[in-house]
Amino acid sequence: MTISETDRSDLPDIGHDGTNKHATDVIVFGLNQMSSQAWYLFTHDSPYRVVAFTVDAAFCDRTELHGLPVVPFETLSRVFPPEKFCIHLPIGWKGMNELRASKLAESRMLGYKAISYVSTRANLWPDSTWGVNCEIHQGVDFGPFVSIGANNLVFANVGIGHHTAIGDDCYIGGRVSICGGAEVGDRCVIAASSVILDGVKVASGCFIAAGALVTKDTEENSVYFGRPARKRKISPFRLPGVS
Repeated sequence: MTISETDRSDLPDIGHDGTNKHATDVIVFGLNQMSSQAWYLFTHDSPYRVVAFTVDAAFCDRTELHGLPVVPFETLSRVFPPEKFCIHLPIGWKGMNELRASKLAESRMLGYKAISYVSTRANLWPDSTWGVNCEIHQGVDFGPFVSIGANNLVFANVGIGHHTAIGDDCYIGGRVSICGGAEVGDRCVIAASSVILDGVKVASGCFIAAGALVTKDTEENSVYFGRPARKRKISPFRLPGVS
């Protein structure tokens, strides 16, 4: 399980004895279940150490979570300077992933390095590549020559076939199957248990509903339901949980 040389700066410096030579402390964004899950995954299945949570001051309704401090995002860099701490942003598909993309951009402007979580229980080939602020969960299976961009959430038991390319800022739900040679554009939501057949191109900004079977290329910023999947006359931004 490796990543490309361009991504290696986001890994901690691990010594020959398996210890972390320079402790990589992480701040997790958010106070919801996804943030709690990220804390658990980093704590039990990574060389990283979560030291705090952060969220915008308007949503900062507590002072601690899992025994760790909660710091308003607006003052984060003063309390946990980016020269010493990394950040991870496990934000869902709000705004077709645009909220996660904007918060990642804000964090990087402040100087934070965004790190990825990759489960030790994922099956990834040596040439697999991914960008910053990704999550690749247990049971995920990549075929050879798979590449995914930055800021992607890939949940449990997803299968991604050989020579598949996935863009940035996507959300791929549990038990999704993306067959060989497929392409997924930026800012897509591929909901749980859907299937994308070989060679299909999912255009940017698409919402593929749970259980859908995508047999042909899609149009940008569109919603697809059914088996086989058909385009619906609704904007993705009008779907529950997106707007």
